[in-house]
Amino acid sequence: MGRKSLPFIFVVCCLLGSVLAQEKTEFGPFISNSFATRWPNLPPIMKGIAVRLGDGDAAMCFDTDNLRCAGGWMGWSRRRFLSPSVTKNWPTLLELQGVSFRASLHPGCPMVRGDLRFITWPEPAWTLADGSAAKGKYRGLYLHDQQVIFSYEVAGRAVLEMYEVVKHEGMTAFSRNIEIASGPAVKMAVCELPNSHRIPRGDGMVMLDEEAPLLGTFTVGAVIGAPAEWEVREGRVALGIGEKEGAFKAMLWNGRQEEVGGLTKLLSTISKPIKLKSLCHGGPARWPNEITTTGQRAIDDKPYVLDTPNLPTKNPWECSMWLAAIDFFPDGRAAVSTLGGDVWIVSGIDQALGKLRWRRFASGLYQAIGLKIIDGKIYVLGRDQITRLHDLDGDGEADFYENFNNAGIVTERQDECNLGLETDSDGNFYFTKAGAGVTPDRLHAHTGTMLRVPANGEGIAVIATGLRSSNGLAIGPHGEIVCSDNEGTWSPASRINLIHRGGFYGQVETSHRTPAPKDFDQPIVWLSRGFDTSPSGLLWAPQNWGPLSGHLLGMSYGQSCLYHVMTEEVDGITQGAVFRLPLKFASGCMRGRFNPVDGQLYICGLKGWQTNAASDGSLQRVRLTGKDLTMPIEFHAAKNGLFIAFTSPLNTSSASDPQNFSVERWNYQWANKYGSPEFYGDLKKPKRGEVNIEGAAISSDAKTIWLKCADLKPVMQMKIQFKLKNAKGEDVRGEIYNTIHKLGPERSL
Repeated sequence: MGRKSLPFIFVVCCLLGSVLAQEKTEFGPFISNSFATRWPNLPPIMKGIAVRLGDGDAAMCFDTDNLRCAGGWMGWSRRRFLSPSVTKNWPTLLELQGVSFRASLHPGCPMVRGDLRFITWPEPAWTLADGSAAKGKYRGLYLHDQQVIFSYEVAGRAVLEMYEVVKHEGMTAFSRNIEIASGPAVKMAVCELPNSHRIPRGDGMVMLDEEAPLLGTFTVGAVIGAPAEWEVREGRVALGIGEKEGAFKAMLWNGRQEEVGGLTKLLSTISKPIKLKSLCHGGPARWPNEITTTGQRAIDDKPYVLDTPNLPTKNPWECSMWLAAIDFFPDGRAAVSTLGGDVWIVSGIDQALGKLRWRRFASGLYQAIGLKIIDGKIYVLGRDQITRLHDLDGDGEADFYENFNNAGIVTERQDECNLGLETDSDGNFYFTKAGAGVTPDRLHAHTGTMLRVPANGEGIAVIATGLRSSNGLAIGPHGEIVCSDNEGTWSPASRINLIHRGGFYGQVETSHRTPAPKDFDQPIVWLSRGFDTSPSGLLWAPQNWGPLSGHLLGMSYGQSCLYHVMTEEVDGITQGAVFRLPLKFASGCMRGRFNPVDGQLYICGLKGWQTNAASDGSLQRVRLTGKDLTMPIEFHAAKNGLFIAFTSPLNTSSASDPQNFSVERWNYQWANKYGSPEFYGDLKKPKRGEVNIEGAAISSDAKTIWLKCADLKPVMQMKIQFKLKNAKGEDVRGEIYNTIHKLGPERSL
């Protein structure tokens, strides 16, 4: 074998290893996601919750939008190739593809594997007795050990529902255990069959179909418990349910003609309906193991240093630790969420990081890329909903996954993530919906927008449009809202935006306006590729965090770094500059929070697409040591020059020498293409323009520099490099990237 084959083999082995590792993950009894099937012309289930049943060889899926049982299937067995622990897990039931499971922009959503036994079409499953719509709402799900109980409401009637499979002598039936309160008579969709007939049998069952080759030769249904009437109309099989409260089981089986004779025995093995309310108070712990790790505390040799709490990458469930969001309880414990849908609670966070205790709290969420703790409750932002997690029995695990709000629109596009989760002073929630690469046929009302959910969880509203892939937002001390956004189509460079209600931020496809806008709201600052390739979370530092107290900080997923955002307002226009802090994180930074106990900044991250990250996931602490720091802290663009204020005194000789500075400037083209060339003057001849520095001067306290620049004017991007020394003679070097929308009035030192 030649040497040229080795790189290819290495890549294949790495990919295979990643897939096999992911297939061993114990995701829990349910997975929330969008699901596709190979059933002809059947659209994906956009807000689905797949439930693993039996010995792990069967599953059913609940559609939270339509309150329907979307289908049931038997898994694809590969026992000759995989260990028993794997064959009892999700890979035999679902092809786990997409962002949640690959940490990359892998196309497609999870695909149903195996033998699909029944389906319902993606439309509301419940109607009133006269066929008119029955208003419904999904409330959430309860967990009791491995059992999943769905809670929802139809026509004012509370409903609890649990799935199970029943097996006898090689035959398998799917069962829905339903408990419903009293109220108006309703109908519930059961399945879709192309050649439906209602043929009663003497044993209490109903033959529903006699010619459905894709589903099996025969389909048979039965009801156990409260009376319900079968109805077959235009290929839809439904059950009519009366006004009284009751509990019943609806069973479906399909198979070959020679198997029909065994159905009576199978039916006799089905137990009576379970009282589901008794299962809605918690149950045995699923993940009782608490995992302990240690951390590395950095040497206090710099003003801000990076400590590293180690992740429980080796855990009994082989969960990936792609950390996507973090927040803190008042007592200093942290909650972190992962791209794969887990939530962990971290205890023992102290100065030494000597004994960190990790406890898996929740699983099965749909791309958990936002997290907020309010009044001791964890709110998690997924693609399908904001989930409020409850530990009902106090055993350290979530037992009720409450649907706080699921009014957002979901498509099968796996890169259309919901990003960030923040609240304002009134308790309203904010997040963004990505809109990168959207095509007209996939555009919907929430694509590329910032969304607001009221504090009570009722409703949703668009407050800004034209976003591309805004991976992070923050709400400031005065209610100001900022967000980052990524370079791409109609986005000539990455940027940080100040959000105005009703504002449009550049991506024409997601402007949601007719005719298309001819201009857009300018950002606070553009971010050149040389500075950041994928900005993410933002936050304001508290007032007790050294020189950066009260200042806006930005994070980079693409460059795994943290930077300071300096802003100024000129005649009502906000503009700014950025300066990177000398810290290198292990993974692409996603979200950060300040710990209310130790007052330090904790940043979590992950490695996936388009990042220079070294580790798959990380949690790191940016700790203020108290040592002197010399860095830019304020930036002003005035008619008479550039003013840069530093945190501590500079060497006056180096600071007043214009040879120690260089300034370049350029513009971008706003156009329907990915990114933009850098040009100054002639777009056809891309190049940066140089700014002539006529002189440099320093203030009497040696902290503020004035650069007198010739022909200074508004520009989209400027880069300022400096090579200085501080008052102690130590090197102070760096780069500032800034944007000038309007020059301020003349200033003096």
